[in-house]
Formats: sequence, C-alpha cells, structure tokens
Amino acid sequence: MVSSGTAPVSVVDAPSRDRPTVSTLIAAGCCGLAGFLHIAAFPDHFFATPALGATLLVVGVGQLLATLVLLDAPGPRTVAFLAWTHMMFIAAYVATRTMDIPLMPLHVGAGHVDAADVAAAAPGSRGNGIPVYPGSRIEPVGTWDLLCVLAEAALVVLLVRSSPGPHRRALVDGAVLLTIGLLVLRLTTGS
Repeated sequence: MVSSGTAPVSVVDAPSRDRPTVSTLIAAGCCGLAGFLHIAAFPDHFFATPALGATLLVVGVGQLLATLVLLDAPGPRTVAFLAWTHMMFIAAYVATRTMDIPLMPLHVGAGHVDAADVAAAAPGSRGNGIPVYPGSRIEPVGTWDLLCVLAEAALVVLLVRSSPGPHRRALVDGAVLLTIGLLVLRLTTGS
C-alpha cells in the first residue's frame, strides 16, 4: 500500500485492461481462421506461382498476428486499419475469382499449372505447350475459399460494428465505394 495523503492505492486497485467481448472473440476467431486458411493454401499456390504463394503466406501470418491484436483490446484506429485491410483482401478475392489477371497461375480444370511445368518448355520455343485461353487465369472458387472470404466478411462486419461513430461512417462509405468500384471494374472488363 502506498499513501499519497488521500486514499490509499494498492496494486489490486490498479486499472485493468478491458477484457475481450464476445464480439471481439468472434472477430478474433474469424481472423485466425482466415489466417490459417491462407497459410494452408500457401504450398499449392507457391509451386504454381511463387510470388502468389509468398503473398498468401504473408497475409496468413499477418492475420494470425492480427488475431492477437484483437484479443488485446485495440483502439479505434487499429480496428479501422484491420477493417480496411480485410476489405482489401475481400476485394482481391473478388478480383481473382472474376477477372483474368496476368499475375495469377494458369488453371487447367480446377487445378493450377506448376511454374516448373511452364518453365520446362522445349529450347527455342515459347511456353510448355499448354494453351493460355482467355479466362485460364481466373482462380476457381472452392469451399475453403468461400469459408475464408466469409470469415473475412464477418470480421469486417464485427469491426465496423464495434467502431465509434466517425470511424464507422468512414468504413461504411469505403465499403460502399469499394463495392461500386468492383462492380464497375467487373462490368468493364467483360471477362
């Protein structure tokens, strides 16, 4: 006990950190699930396109770290940053599932064509004989993909819901503009 002339102060009376709410625990769970699924998708994508695989690994590790941040009662700026970041992840998901993006791996059926196969072209030729048709770089939608994007969408909803007034308005406005932008991009690319 320490006395400062007024009321005694003890370590037990010291203010404690906020405990996570049920909403925060669910948001952290969604973030952790998305991170785990990104890391699980890393090997398959890495062998098809190393840059894409590395990106999935970085995103997954970042999401697992963000899970810890969410459990530590983050401030409104951190919550807004996490919401914006995950809105961008959702936008990237929509773009890779609807548009023929040159940086994406080639697909034959529902599987990727490995970078090693592409590099194994005969000397003096271009490519490996696998034709590149329009749309062959659109990532197929799978069950795990949908689970991951749904976890990210739930996370964004929970983060926006827990944000204070000015941050919430900016996040909602940004989500609406992002959605409109993706629709316009989809309609103008015609893939």
